[in-house]
Amino acid sequence: MKPFIITVLLAPALVSTTFTQTRKPLPMSNYMRNVGLIYLEAVERLPLNCGDETVCEYRSQWNQNMRELEDRILLTLNESKRPAGDTPYLDLLRTAKYARSMYTIAYSRKDDNRMAWMRAYSACYSEAHTAAMDGQYRGQAKCDAAIEAAIHPQP
Repeated sequence: MKPFIITVLLAPALVSTTFTQTRKPLPMSNYMRNVGLIYLEAVERLPLNCGDETVCEYRSQWNQNMRELEDRILLTLNESKRPAGDTPYLDLLRTAKYARSMYTIAYSRKDDNRMAWMRAYSACYSEAHTAAMDGQYRGQAKCDAAIEAAIHPQP
């Protein structure tokens, strides 16, 4: 139960530090578009019944694989003259990963809030996938709103 509590406590910081709205779309590099699709495929590989590392050994391997992929992305993002949408797009990808992780935890525990986390993951995935296909980062307002709703469900 402790990892779930820690993650929920960190969630507002994750949501509040992301670039949520843009006035006009920001261009993204072809690299980020391609790696974004690879990242989303990797996020999707976390099985729903894999919410707890003590029950599902694959989760720790998945976490390691995601860290390694992010490290490689960060190496490229540290190069000069990157398109303006690349860095905030990585934040959106990380938020989608977070939403998927929380959804698997809620699903595995049969938490009453699992549908809210499913909607959050779906919103984040959709915004990230659309950005990769269009090559334009337009913010992540729908993703952030869905995560906020999952963190603070209405009675």
